[in-house]
Amino acid sequence: MPLLVRAGTTPPLRIRAGGSRIEVFVDGLPTIDVTDARYARGRIGLHVFGGRAAYQDTYVRAL
Repeated sequence: MPLLVRAGTTPPLRIRAGGSRIEVFVDGLPTIDVTDARYARGRIGLHVFGGRAAYQDTYVRAL
């Protein structure tokens, strides 16, 4: 589902990944909820397609 983020705004983004489940929340609203065993463990990466983004207060913690 496309998500419009207006220029100049900074909605909080939270990603929860446990086992094969990945959940994404934007501004507290559930946006993505998938099950994908290919990414059950590993590292994180952040990427923006066709735009620009800035990241702050980024951290990882165990569930």
